[in-house]
Amino acid sequence: MIWEKYVKLEKVHQLPESIAKLLYLAIVSNTLNLKAFVTTDRDIEAKIGIEKLGFFKSELITEYYSHIEHQLLNDFKNVLLNDVKTHDWKGEDCFIGQLEMLDSEELIETYFLTGTATKYIQEKYATNEQLWFVVISDINKGYNLIFTEDRKTKRLIERNFSFTFDGNFAKSDRLWMRKEFIRDMS
Repeated sequence: MIWEKYVKLEKVHQLPESIAKLLYLAIVSNTLNLKAFVTTDRDIEAKIGIEKLGFFKSELITEYYSHIEHQLLNDFKNVLLNDVKTHDWKGEDCFIGQLEMLDSEELIETYFLTGTATKYIQEKYATNEQLWFVVISDINKGYNLIFTEDRKTKRLIERNFSFTFDGNFAKSDRLWMRKEFIRDMS
């Protein structure tokens, strides 16, 4: 890890502010602000160490996610469709989208409850009854909403992950990263 190299060489205070900010936001994004199970002690130590440099204000995380949410709300179709991974699940392609934000309420009301998200996904990915779902990470609330309208996908998710769907949404007990779903799909 880049941060650890600076620490090992005792050159932490030579780390440029721009690099510190990128490292910090990478840690925040890749660990859902240290709330995902994939978070390691190394992540926590690096985040704390970078904060101690005093380069940026505490609102950086809020500003970062506000920017992401702004992009999502203003260019939803492209953001959704350009961050989809395909994974083989029980011999079938499964398309998995991932959206991360501090508060998912407006996004869900605007795009998921209206059918807009489903329309976009079905137009591009689920054209032949493929499996698909979207992982919506609500960082402030500390859980995901897993969204799909596909019945077969719902059954597989309920069996594989012990989530229960209420309509087209299942709520996780913690924050999951898409890579964790992919890892555990069997």
